[in-house]
Amino acid sequence: MVNNLCDYNRECIDTLKVFDYVIVNRSGTISNIPFTPSNGVTTTEICDLITAGNQFSNVRVGNIIASCSEIEPREDQEVELENGESITLQWVTLTNGPITLTITFDIVNDLGQKIDTFCGTISGPANSLPPEQILLCAPEGTEISCEWLPSTIKAFNVQCIPQGQNPPLITLSLTGTLCLAIQSYDEVKLEIFAKQCQPRELINPTTTCAPQAPQQCPQIFPGHL
Repeated sequence: MVNNLCDYNRECIDTLKVFDYVIVNRSGTISNIPFTPSNGVTTTEICDLITAGNQFSNVRVGNIIASCSEIEPREDQEVELENGESITLQWVTLTNGPITLTITFDIVNDLGQKIDTFCGTISGPANSLPPEQILLCAPEGTEISCEWLPSTIKAFNVQCIPQGQNPPLITLSLTGTLCLAIQSYDEVKLEIFAKQCQPRELINPTTTCAPQAPQQCPQIFPGHL
């Protein structure tokens, strides 16, 4: 499709300009994290199935629910690039809020047949993560945002731990890599060469109708010649 440049005009828009963007990761293993069931299920109900001779299977780690925020003033740092040019960057320090992961697992019998599936959450791994200090192009006036990305995390060693008269505790361990996207940005006004978008036409599938004749019975009528 060839666009007619006469249809374009100089426009001024508000948008976000990204000054810098990096992804950092943290790898490791965390053990004995308490599991909290969802949907009104109790740990007693789950552990009763385990006590009856069944076992945990197919443990899946789902969504990451977390936050991070900037702490401490930024500090300038002169950096010399490979081409010999010197630029001023900023040290940015981020603290990690509590991380919550969704967990789903099956309960199977000794034949491997699934009896039930349960889901819930675990919280607290972020408490063991120190503040993140990263060198960014983040001059005064820019904001910092961070987002936890889909990460490679595996759960293992799910177990029920008796607590005397209290409900049993379900714990598990995690290993893998957490990935955190960090960017500095600011609101800017840009002049661009553009035209306004118009809605496209609706797509209406066309159905072709053809008459259908009843199936005949030539074996009996009109019969063979």
